[in-house]
Amino acid sequence: MNFFEYFYNNFNLIKLKAPNSIYKKYAFHLWLNRLNTNPDNIFSSVITLIILSIIIYIILSFVSFQLAFSLLISLLILSFYFAYYPIFYTQIVRIQVTSEIVWIILYLSLYLKRNPNLEKGIKYIANYMNGYIATDFKSLLYNLEINKFKDIELALEYYQRRWFYLSLDFAYAMAHIVNIKYKTSIDDINKLLDRILGWILKKSLEKSQLYVDALKEPATIIISFLVLMPIVSLMMLPIISVFLLNTVSFYFIAFSYIIILPIITFLIIQNFLLKNPIAFAVPDLSLVKDLPKPGKFKLGNKEVPAIIISIILGSIAIMGIYHLISLAIKIAFIPKGFLSDYLNIVYQDRALIYSILTLTLPLGLGLGIGSYYYLTSFQKVKKIYEIEEIENEFPIIVYEFASLLEDGYPFEIVIEKTYHNYKILKSTGVMENFLKTTLYNLRRGYDLRTSIFDPKIGSLNLYPSKLVREVLQLLVNSISEGPEVLSKIAYNVSTNLENVDNIKYNIRKILNEIVGLLDMTAKNIIPLISAIVTVFNNAVVSMLFALAYLFQLISQSLSLGGGSSLFNFIVTIFNLYNLIPPTYFIAIIGIFFIEYIIITSYMSAGIKYGFNSTMTSYYIGKNLLFGTIFYVTFSVMGILVIYMAFGPYLPTNIKL
Repeated sequence: MNFFEYFYNNFNLIKLKAPNSIYKKYAFHLWLNRLNTNPDNIFSSVITLIILSIIIYIILSFVSFQLAFSLLISLLILSFYFAYYPIFYTQIVRIQVTSEIVWIILYLSLYLKRNPNLEKGIKYIANYMNGYIATDFKSLLYNLEINKFKDIELALEYYQRRWFYLSLDFAYAMAHIVNIKYKTSIDDINKLLDRILGWILKKSLEKSQLYVDALKEPATIIISFLVLMPIVSLMMLPIISVFLLNTVSFYFIAFSYIIILPIITFLIIQNFLLKNPIAFAVPDLSLVKDLPKPGKFKLGNKEVPAIIISIILGSIAIMGIYHLISLAIKIAFIPKGFLSDYLNIVYQDRALIYSILTLTLPLGLGLGIGSYYYLTSFQKVKKIYEIEEIENEFPIIVYEFASLLEDGYPFEIVIEKTYHNYKILKSTGVMENFLKTTLYNLRRGYDLRTSIFDPKIGSLNLYPSKLVREVLQLLVNSISEGPEVLSKIAYNVSTNLENVDNIKYNIRKILNEIVGLLDMTAKNIIPLISAIVTVFNNAVVSMLFALAYLFQLISQSLSLGGGSSLFNFIVTIFNLYNLIPPTYFIAIIGIFFIEYIIITSYMSAGIKYGFNSTMTSYYIGKNLLFGTIFYVTFSVMGILVIYMAFGPYLPTNIKL
C-alpha cells in the first residue's frame, strides 16, 4: 500500500458518501489505475483534510493571521492535490504502459515465433516481465483457469476494454495478434508479428515527435517563468522586507517561496509530463544477482543502509539550524519598542561567520537528501547502462549469426567465426565474453544449450538481459529446423532488434533537446543564480548599513542638524527597523534552491524515462549533490568578496 492509498483509507475521519458524479469519475479512474481504495474514501479523506485546515487556520489566526493564512493556502493546495491524485495517477499508468508495450510486443513476438501458442505466450510475458500489462496478463490467466472466460479471445476482449483507455495502440496490436491462430505457416506468423511490431514502433516515434513539438515552448516557459523568475525575484527580498513588512509578514514571504511556489510549479510540471506519449522503459533488473536491497548500497561485499550516510551528511545542517533558532530567540526577547536593539542584532547577523554558518543548512540538506537518492540508485543505474550497452551491441551478433548460418555453417562453428569477426569489428566490445565463454564451453564438450544457458557455467550468466536471453532461446530452439530456416529467423530477429534500437535512439534524440535544457538548468543555472542571489542579498544589507553608518558619521563629525536629519532620512526612507536578518534570506534561498533542483530533475527524468523510480532517484541525487556543492562554494566566495569590500569600513559593533 503506497502513501496515497494509506491516506485515503485511514484519514477519512468524517465518513461521507461521494456525490454520484464524483463517485463515477473516481470509480472509472480506480478501475484503470488499480489504486487500492474506493471513491467514498477519497472524498471523505479530502473533506476531512479541508475541515482540519480550516480548524487549524482559526486557531492559529489568534497568534498570527498571516502565518495562519499561509498554512491554510498550503493545506488547501495539498487537499486539491489529494483530490486530483487518482486522476493524475491514471496518467502515470498510461505513461508506464506506453513504455511497456514496445517491449511486450517485441518479447511476445519473439516467443510466438518459436512457439505459436498465444495463451502460452501471454503466460510467458506474465511470468517473465513486470509492469502493468504483465499484471493484467496474470489476472487474465487466472480468470481463464477459474473458467470466467471460455477461451483466450474472450479474455483478451474483456481486458481490451481497459487497454483501450490506457493505450489504444496496444489494444489494436493485441486485437491483431489474436489472428495468429488463423495462420498456417511460420512465414505468415512472422509477417503478422513483424507488421504489428513495426506499426507500434512507427506510432511511438510519431507521437514522440508531436510531443516534443508541443512541449518545446511550454518547457521554455516553465524554466523561465516558474523556475528562474522566482529565484531571481529573491533578489528583491531585502527591499520587500523593508517596505512591505508592515502589511506582509516575513512568515508569509517565507511560506510563499518555500511551500506555495514550489507546489504550484510541481503541479504545473506534472501536468506537462502527463502528455508524454512514450518513454522507453529501462531494462528489467530482475536477472541481476548482485544488486543491493532497497534503501541500501554495496560497499565491497557488505550492504550499507544509505540512510546512515544521509544522516551523517545531513547533520551538517544542525549548525545552521542552531544559529537561526538562537537568532529567533534573541529577537523574541527584545522588549517591545527597543528598535535599536533589534537593528543591532540584524547588523551583527551580517557577520561573515554567521553567513557561513547558515550556508551549512542548504549544504547539509542538499548533501543529506542527495546522497540518499544517489546511493540507493547509482549501482542499479550502472547495471541499467551495462544492460543497455549489451542490448545495443547484441543485434551485431545476431546479424553475424544470420549471415554465417545462411552460408550453411552449423551453429557451433557460427559461434567461433562470429567471435573472430566480432574481435575485428569491436576490439573491446561488451559481447566478447559471451562469445568467448560459449566457445570455451563448447570446446570442453558441452552442448550448445548447456554452454549458453547453464546456471553455473553458461555464458549468459554474465549478461542479465531478458532480451538477449529470449532471442537466444528462440535461435537455439530453432536449430532443429535447419540452417536455412534458422538463418531466416536470425535475419528477422536482427531486423526487429535494429528497428527497436533505431526507434529508441530517435526518440531519445528527439527528447534530448528538452532534457539537455532541463539538465543544464538543474546542474548549472539554478545553483549559479541561487548563489548570485545569496551574494546580492548580502551586499544589499551591507550597503544599507554602510549608507546609514556613513550618515551617522557625518552627523557626529559635523554636529549639524542637517547631518542628523540626513541620518534620520536614511533610516526612515529605508525603514531599516523592519529589515529581516540576512541569514534568514540565506536560509530561504537555500531551501528554495534545493526544492527547485528536485523539481527540475524530476521533470528531466520523467520526460526521458517515464517515472522510472530508479532513474528519477539517480537524477535527483546526482544533480542535488553537484548543485549543492556548486551553490555553497560560489556563495561562500561571493560573500567573502562582499565582506572584504565592506568589512574594513564597518565596525564590529554599531549603534544606530
